[in-house]
Amino acid sequence: HTWTHHPITALTSEQLVAEIKYTEAIIYQTIGKVPLFFRPPYGDNDDRTRAIVAAMGYRTVVWNYDSQDT
Repeated sequence: HTWTHHPITALTSEQLVAEIKYTEAIIYQTIGKVPLFFRPPYGDNDDRTRAIVAAMGYRTVVWNYDSQDT
């Protein structure tokens, strides 16, 4: 996820990296581990965002059932 939970395809590449890095830092400060997986808010992703996430060392995971947990 990202810090602000915005649809990531609406973010610039720089904004997406910042969102992920900020969230990563908070998680690391809290539990001492860097996440390995990334779930895009609302399942919103495309080739550009998947490439950015992969370049950051994350594996994108999505779902096949919408829990409607907005």
